[in-house]
Amino acid sequence: MHATIHTATSPRTLPLRHCPLAVALAAALMAMPVSGLAQVAANQLPTGGSIAGGTGTINAVNGSSRTVDQTSSRMALTWSAFDIGSSATMIFNQPSASSVVLNLVQSGNPTQIYGNINANGQVFLLNSNGVLIGNTANINVGGLVVSTLGTTVSKFMSGDYSLDAGGTTVAQVINSGTINAAAGSAVLIGGRASNSGTITATAGNITLAGADAATLTFESGGFGVLIDKPLQLSLATEAVDNSGTLSAPGGAIQLQARAAQGIFDRLINNSGTIRAASLSNGPDGSVSLIASGGGSFDVAGGGSIDAGTGAITLSTGRGVQQTGIYTAGSLGGFIGGSATFSGANKISGLGNLDVGGNLSLTNTVALSQSGALAVTGTSQFLQSGSALSLTNGGNTFGGLFSASGNGIAVSAAGNLSIGTLNLDSNSALSLSATGALTLPTTAINTGSANLTLSSGGSLSTRATLAGTNVDLTGRGGIALAHDVTASGTLKLTATNNAITQTAGSVATTGTSTINAGTGAITLDGAGNDFQGVVALTGGNTRISDSGALTLGAVNVNDLTAISNGALNLGSGRVGGALLATSNNGAITQSAGNFLTIVGTSNLTAGTGAITLNNSGNAFGDLVSATGRGISLNAAGNLAIGTLNLGNNSALSLRASGALTLPATAINTGSANLTLSSGGSLTTRAALAGTNVDLTGTAGMTLGHDVTASGTLALTTTNSAITQAAGSVTATGTSTVNAGTGAIELDEATNDFQGVVTLTGGDTRIADTGALTLGTLNTGSLTATGNGALNLGSGSVRGTLNATSGNGAISQSAGLIVDGSATLNAGNGAIALTDGSNDFRSSVSLTGTGISVVDRDDLSVASISNGTNGAIALTAGGALTLPTQNLSTGTGALSLIANGGA
Repeated sequence: MHATIHTATSPRTLPLRHCPLAVALAAALMAMPVSGLAQVAANQLPTGGSIAGGTGTINAVNGSSRTVDQTSSRMALTWSAFDIGSSATMIFNQPSASSVVLNLVQSGNPTQIYGNINANGQVFLLNSNGVLIGNTANINVGGLVVSTLGTTVSKFMSGDYSLDAGGTTVAQVINSGTINAAAGSAVLIGGRASNSGTITATAGNITLAGADAATLTFESGGFGVLIDKPLQLSLATEAVDNSGTLSAPGGAIQLQARAAQGIFDRLINNSGTIRAASLSNGPDGSVSLIASGGGSFDVAGGGSIDAGTGAITLSTGRGVQQTGIYTAGSLGGFIGGSATFSGANKISGLGNLDVGGNLSLTNTVALSQSGALAVTGTSQFLQSGSALSLTNGGNTFGGLFSASGNGIAVSAAGNLSIGTLNLDSNSALSLSATGALTLPTTAINTGSANLTLSSGGSLSTRATLAGTNVDLTGRGGIALAHDVTASGTLKLTATNNAITQTAGSVATTGTSTINAGTGAITLDGAGNDFQGVVALTGGNTRISDSGALTLGAVNVNDLTAISNGALNLGSGRVGGALLATSNNGAITQSAGNFLTIVGTSNLTAGTGAITLNNSGNAFGDLVSATGRGISLNAAGNLAIGTLNLGNNSALSLRASGALTLPATAINTGSANLTLSSGGSLTTRAALAGTNVDLTGTAGMTLGHDVTASGTLALTTTNSAITQAAGSVTATGTSTVNAGTGAIELDEATNDFQGVVTLTGGDTRIADTGALTLGTLNTGSLTATGNGALNLGSGSVRGTLNATSGNGAISQSAGLIVDGSATLNAGNGAIALTDGSNDFRSSVSLTGTGISVVDRDDLSVASISNGTNGAIALTAGGALTLPTQNLSTGTGALSLIANGGA
């Protein structure tokens, strides 16, 4: 239940009024203890009563009691005196709980009540000279209004419950007894309203008010009070004072006062107990403190206020100084000056609260918000072992903000300047400002909890920062000048502004996300340690790590990445140049992802390997690399600037577009060399390695030495393999595959020491020594050796010209030759004796000792046989001999035609 709350307004300035009698009586009530007044007799009852409005009966005194029977809904009574002794009882029998009776006292003396008042409805008691309810009094009514303000019978009977002192100085209302308003409210209004007794209004309203005029409104729960005129005279230190107990479980309690400026140092004091919390499972009530016109403070005291989960609302023109305990689900309102709540408060929420000066709140329970907080001066929140969450987007803090607690979260619309922070161990911190966030000059460490700092302007460190997941945002940029440590993840965010590191180190165990939009990123401290994956979004970017560095998604302009160990370049786009240095660690990239480098790439791994072999990589300009083992793969062109390979280091360069080699020699020593171009491949300097694999999809031009101490593979896709200069040397097997393209490997200095497999169109191959061919699938074939020549096996779709330079000509398996075959072994023998041979055109033979077998017809155009060389010609079909004489000297002659002459 909530009573109507009226915001305090500036008091109207009126001249002080002086009425000697009223002032004297008021002073008597104020200055004298209860026992100091001339207490009325024990059996004293109200006298001189008459009915001025409404209907009913004022019964005669019956022993120690008097009864008024009310028959109308409203009834107005006037009394010459309304005093009740300690043994007396005044009874009002009313038609219903909402029935109202006015008791208007017309004597010149204060009213004293030490006995009992019983009523089932609403009772008004008005005496402009003051009302004292003594400590033996016991009032049980439906509702009660006690005031030193006046009214008229006609106003009252018309339902106008406005009260006014008129031209009279307002006196006091004092309660030291027990008041129980069972079906409504209990209201005390006067020049001073004080309670040292007990007032109870279950589910109703209790109001203590200091005013010269007020209006009462009848509503659920009783009467609401609106102050119409401020006090013009100070009768005591404060206008409203509670040192007793006010209890309205589930209802509303108001302490309110207004006064002309300067006549009170404080208006409201509570040193007692105020309770609106529910006694059972019902809803909690509310408490309102409303004051304006005080000096230093409008509200003060060391008493307690308990609204349970309900609201405490303050509306003051000046400050609040409270040392007692406030318990509430919400604290809100307007405080014109500074406010201090220094007790062991139990406030779980802040509603809309506006503080015109400094704010200091000590609290023992977790505190959050349902409304906005505005503080003109400094703010201090002391959360004893509990969390502080002030995250309303409308908060404003004019001065320094300081706090302690077990978890702190603060948001500000505008600037937020931090004074001191005292975090419990391992408790989270979140500070957010739409304007500038100014951090404290002392270190912040959230331990195993998270740290979040967000500034609408730039964010600059002023001391070290540490936490588990650390999230720093500076929309105007981030400047790191101290250590930043995240035992979990790290997030740095700026809105198209620079993230810079001028001192200190950045260390994180988990992943890091660095996003500067289009702004530059400079995180190049020598002590940096990014142990997890680092995602980068920004303009020109520099990042370094004292150990290994693993990048994730990258979208930057120029990128300089420096590690002191393994360097993983992640994936994404570098819109400018790439400079990657690993200081002898491996340089790699994320598996399954690719890199796009628009500018030049400079990769320096020292003694480490470089492996950027994802097929989707794109290198827009020259790539230079230094490392022991280099593997690069590009979707598109790949142009190499310089290569610095360590001794015996492998090299693999693959491009789906053109591969442009450097103008300097490449030698992988005992390691392999692989070069693959989606266009043509052209050497620009000597190539050497163990197993050498060269691919040019659109063709291959060898203009320099190519040396393979192991195997050699030359491959094109139906395009020519051409040797323009240099020599080709292969210790192991060679596989040359041009599809349907021509093969020209006919430099006399070539040295194929292993078996050479040939697939292509018209083919020319030469060897400075012996030449051993493997499987053949060519057009015309010209094979020239300077030693033994093994023609291997397979198919020659054109002519065959084989010259061995006096070495033997042989084969490893069957040969099929579609065109003419010219075999010249000089002084060497010719032995082509495989039964599956098929020479489909004429054969010319030169050698010493000639043996040829054909599974079909064999036509010999010419034979030049050395001295005493044997001749053996065997045909599965017809054997056609040349027209010349055949002479074997002492050698044997064998001519066999299995299918003809």
